[in-house]
Amino acid sequence: MTGTMFSNSLLVVWAAISAVLAVLFMWRYLTGFQEDNIVILDETEAPFAAQQVIVVAKLQRINSWIKTVGGIWALAFLGMVCVWVYRGYIAFNGGSA
Repeated sequence: MTGTMFSNSLLVVWAAISAVLAVLFMWRYLTGFQEDNIVILDETEAPFAAQQVIVVAKLQRINSWIKTVGGIWALAFLGMVCVWVYRGYIAFNGGSA
């Protein structure tokens, strides 16, 4: 596999991971956009407490996915930077490592 083909493949993988991360951020926003950080309920609103617990659990699950995919995204980005620096180093030295 040539260097250009490898860097293009890495760019495609990074873009796909970025798309997944964007979808996760949108999913988290849509899941919790009407929720507050602090909820104070009186006796008449007590049935909503169970619903709030479910929403918080969903948000925690989405956040764990965002952290995982975000770490993979950062590693792919670091890989692209390393390839870019290596190719610049090779070009600077006249094509020899």
